[in-house]
Amino acid sequence: MTAFAAEKVKEPFANLEVVTDKETINEIVSENPRIQKYLDQNEVFADLEIITDQNEIEKIWEENPDVKALMKSKEYYYLAYVKGNGVRLRNTPSTSGVINGLLCETRKDWVLLNDNYSLNENYIWWQVSDSSIGCPGWIVNDYIYLSAAKSAGRAVTVPEIDFDTLKFVQ
Repeated sequence: MTAFAAEKVKEPFANLEVVTDKETINEIVSENPRIQKYLDQNEVFADLEIITDQNEIEKIWEENPDVKALMKSKEYYYLAYVKGNGVRLRNTPSTSGVINGLLCETRKDWVLLNDNYSLNENYIWWQVSDSSIGCPGWIVNDYIYLSAAKSAGRAVTVPEIDFDTLKFVQ
């Protein structure tokens, strides 16, 4: 055992600040290009609002007859507005999946969800059958449940999902 290992050394706390300013982030990435891949893996959560107003649904149906056909064929399809900006629509339920496009609340982007989801990388991923940007894929909707269960040392089991809110039942 070394003298250093035998000593009880207190580790100093790191005083960290989250950088959210795009200009600063771009400057940091330009100086350290290797960190871009890590930034690309941070998923923006899609807080979803189920569309219940029949007039809004019919407006989307008029512009997207395929969406209407899918929703009429099976009752487990949900139209939802994306609440958040820069939500990645990926081709697979994984942070390494190709990004098909970005969804934004400011554009009133919507997604057509079915009841298919995947638990992967501590995220709940919802399968998107169609979207206002014209492509299907997968979006991250919830992380908190799995993260909290792991940090509490509990076994992570498949949680129950409330299909009215598209969140985990806690």
